[in-house]
Amino acid sequence: MDGSCRGSSSRGALGAASRAAPTVWPAGETFREIDRLMATSFGVAAAAAGVKRIIYLGGLGDPDEVASTHLVSRHEVGRALASGGVPIGVRDVLDYLLQALDHPGASGVYEIGGPDLLTYREMMVGYAKARGLRRWILSARVPFPELSARFVDLLTPVPYRIVHPLIESLRTDTVVTNDRARRDFSVQTAGYHLAMEHAPQRLASDDVATTWASSLASFSDHLPEGRPLDVHEGMLVDRYRCSVKVAPDVVFDVICSLGGDAGWPAGNWLWQLRGAMDRVVGGVGMRRGRRHPRDLQLGEPVDFWRVEALEAPHLLRLRAEMKMPGDAWLQFEVLPDPAGSRVEQTAFYEPRGFVGYAYWWAVQPFHRFIFPGMIRAVARRSEALSGDNGEDPASRDARPI
Repeated sequence: MDGSCRGSSSRGALGAASRAAPTVWPAGETFREIDRLMATSFGVAAAAAGVKRIIYLGGLGDPDEVASTHLVSRHEVGRALASGGVPIGVRDVLDYLLQALDHPGASGVYEIGGPDLLTYREMMVGYAKARGLRRWILSARVPFPELSARFVDLLTPVPYRIVHPLIESLRTDTVVTNDRARRDFSVQTAGYHLAMEHAPQRLASDDVATTWASSLASFSDHLPEGRPLDVHEGMLVDRYRCSVKVAPDVVFDVICSLGGDAGWPAGNWLWQLRGAMDRVVGGVGMRRGRRHPRDLQLGEPVDFWRVEALEAPHLLRLRAEMKMPGDAWLQFEVLPDPAGSRVEQTAFYEPRGFVGYAYWWAVQPFHRFIFPGMIRAVARRSEALSGDNGEDPASRDARPI
């Protein structure tokens, strides 16, 4: 389903399915009305398609006491589909959903949650501990949820239209009030602290079914021109793109030859300076170089980077191993184009706390010089290798996106 309110979209997506699990949750000022329309449309389409079971993941809370429009909407959707804070780990939620697909007697409403009953304060402190952050929380009464939402919108990547209904929901206890789920299903839920310990470890090893890399590793045609900086689910992104009149395999070979004794184009002295600073604080610096001037293999080092993903001739992703208050990646994507190739170069950064954000903005003036210069150099070298006599890509600006 594409997330629209059209019945034709639902019917086309359902096809001949016997089971369906709608997971599209709209956001914004009119999300409650859109929720109802989408649920009604989905329910009618499911009935027309002969769907035997609809599995909906809603929200906890006593329907008679919930004051949050966000949670009220979750309950309304459940009722609409039927007619037509206990934290829980995502892995456990998926286990419940998978078992519900084939459970012979599952019907009605099941409340699922983990074994821990925690306050939001305890959950935030637990998250900070899992991320290696030290946080002190001061309690202050805020008269209007709108003020808290504006504050979160200012200091985090989450926009106000999503934050506001979530902040409003904090006034409602979302706890499991019956044990039907534990009696009817065989899911053994993990505690909050154990789930929080596993999540960063799996992200660090890229051992997740869907990560930022898979959701962002594609050309971003939807982004407006003139916006090189972006934020996606807490990941800071700096992208540049250019077109090259050369086949993708030639461009990819040039990309794979960056670093080592050949250095880095566009301010190699800045790269060397960053490596020297890294060695001063105990990092690897630039001393590792690279094994071969042109050939790369998955997992091997390139100066202070390591090859994390290699899919010739389309994708190269390097993970930074220098000392910094966050995690960083440099990614190159090359796709065929009628005129040759399209190249997108993206720097990803996941900051750790306020210091991480401060570091990102401190190095932005250098990035504005290094990154567009690097992708122009890749284009120039690629066309030089192919003997192209057309327009020199160095004379064209790399397009921020």
